[in-house]
Amino acid sequence: LMRASDVFLFPTLFEGMALVVLEAMSQGCVVVTTACAGADAVLVDGTNGFVVEPRTVEPMVEHVRRLHADPVLRRRLRDAARAAAAARPWSRYRDELRGVVAGLEGAR
Repeated sequence: LMRASDVFLFPTLFEGMALVVLEAMSQGCVVVTTACAGADAVLVDGTNGFVVEPRTVEPMVEHVRRLHADPVLRRRLRDAARAAAAARPWSRYRDELRGVVAGLEGAR
């Protein structure tokens, strides 16, 4: 479904690091989400997606309208999203998670 879509809306109020954002980006969706998605490491507002304040509907709607009206912008953001997702493969996520776990074990 993501591969057949242009935009992925994710109006979350809290996430640690929403892998669904990375998954959507890898499939070429332009992600429109909140600052609570925990996607700071991959999603750059206006470069490969859009980030809005939580509990704000109108900015999300405006971004969707803009993407609908501007296929060049949509394509540019989609390509940038794919590139950003490709730079964060599952192996990198695994290695980062192992580092966190090792740090916790060392703190005992």
